[in-house]
Amino acid sequence: MIGVYAIDSMRVRIPLRECTYVSPKLNELIHKVKDETGEIIETETKNWERIEDAGIKTKFSIGTEKIENNYVQCLVMLVNAKMLKKEYLKGIFKDTLPVIYDYLISQNLATFSIDSFLNAYCTDIDVKRDFIEDERVMQDAIKLMVSNTIPHKEMNRGVKKLNNGVEFNTRQNATNSTPYFKIYGKANELKTKSLEFALNHLNDIPNDLQRAEYTIKDSKHLKSLIKSIPNNKLLTLMECTQCDFENAYQIILRNILGHRMRETQFIEKNDKMTPTDIVLINALIGLMDAGMTLDRAKVFLMGTMDRVNKSKWNDKLNSYFNAYIKPIENYSNYDKLEDALVKIGYNF
Repeated sequence: MIGVYAIDSMRVRIPLRECTYVSPKLNELIHKVKDETGEIIETETKNWERIEDAGIKTKFSIGTEKIENNYVQCLVMLVNAKMLKKEYLKGIFKDTLPVIYDYLISQNLATFSIDSFLNAYCTDIDVKRDFIEDERVMQDAIKLMVSNTIPHKEMNRGVKKLNNGVEFNTRQNATNSTPYFKIYGKANELKTKSLEFALNHLNDIPNDLQRAEYTIKDSKHLKSLIKSIPNNKLLTLMECTQCDFENAYQIILRNILGHRMRETQFIEKNDKMTPTDIVLINALIGLMDAGMTLDRAKVFLMGTMDRVNKSKWNDKLNSYFNAYIKPIENYSNYDKLEDALVKIGYNF
């Protein structure tokens, strides 16, 4: 759903003791045999099964996992919103969990109750938010984000450009201070990388569909982002509000991006401009280059003026912007770019 936060994927762990059936495929002995004699030269246990079905990918495995303060044998499943098929773009939330549960059970690799599923512990949680924006404007927005990235000297940190977007840090090495964040053209991704899934399950892909996505690595990371949450159980995650996810999103953005800054432009004086005009126009430019929106810059400059004067100076500042700032190449697309940055949530 456009503009709504939802979970896109996660790693779900259920204690093995809560499973009433586990397929032998998750505990197979693999023998390496010598061709000449048929002698078994090496034996290993295969404890996982990877599934790909019409563009939907998942993996079941058995392993020892830390749950709270204990190490427990668990069934581990990679869950993603593509299991919702035609409802994929809605994402995973409380109302779509029964569909996810039915899909997992239908793979015939393990059986467990819906209660065990709802109380499963989750890690590597990808939270997404979709929005509509023109591709060309998005390229300008991404360029600005990249230019304001907080630099990191460590390997696997910082920004990496993608074919249709950009990602910050890496999902595998995400931490509180260097979280994983990705923003990209979702429509393009569905028509290329996920084409098989789109052809099989989606009737329509919105034009200019964009996606912002961040990863919550583990319970500690989750607690740092959403302090009110008691644990990382699936049902607990489903109780998170849009405000919870938005606050986490803003924390992550501020860990990867500095204040919006552009190289300051100065206008050239013409015969119609008074010194006061020049001062006010350059003040507007400076405030916008420092990260303010045009509206915020106007509020800052007008301060505590009375209502009548505010209305007068609002019109005057708008005329300055339209007559002297917007014609400058760097600001010609300012309104569209500003709208895109608001949709992204880069407001600081």
